Amino acid sequence: DITADVLTLTAATGIGSTTTLDIEAATLDASVTAVGNLVLDELSAINLLDVDTANGFITITTGGAAILTDVQSLTDADANDITVTVLGGGAEIGTVNAGATAGDVVLAVLAGAVTDADDNSLITADDLTIAAFAAIGASGALNINTSAVEYLAIGSATGGIFLNETNDVLASLVTTATDVDANDIEITSGGTVSIGVAGIAAGAGAAADVTITAATSILDA
Repeated sequence: DITADVLTLTAATGIGSTTTLDIEAATLDASVTAVGNLVLDELSAINLLDVDTANGFITITTGGAAILTDVQSLTDADANDITVTVLGGGAEIGTVNAGATAGDVVLAVLAGAVTDADDNSLITADDLTIAAFAAIGASGALNINTSAVEYLAIGSATGGIFLNETNDVLASLVTTATDVDANDIEITSGGTVSIGVAGIAAGAGAAADVTITAATSILDA
């Protein structure tokens, strides 16, 4: 285990890549500079201040709330996904970049919300998966900003979903589980929104609303 206030890790071919590295730090600056993966297990809350791999995947689990200030997999490849699991508390989103065409982002927030309190979020991915206990974003300026090819599976157990997509997006599955008036789904796109077979569902549809705003078209995929 490594315990620190600010933890800085730099390695050429991997950090925790063969056996998960356990840490307890308030702030993390970690880089894998050549071909290699980064796998970390944080005991409590953490600010992922500057975390990147030159050519590898990133997998991080936190026991407490996480601030994803800057997390990037710098080679856009199918194997170089970013997976962050937050077991306690919420996730505040800054820059999360797995590449625009091949790398995926998977974010699981099991006990809190996914937020963008300072309106600077941007998640870049091929397929984007978000599972949250509470809301994902907030209405208006505090949407979660994305640049994704596909919303593969985005769901909230107890809150709404509020997304602002830069380009075209395929909304394969976007769902809220608790059907109350506040738990709306809002998707704004700079291009076309294509609706997948499983589609978009705001609870059972008795109270929560769905609003889709597209710069070009809204289509059935």
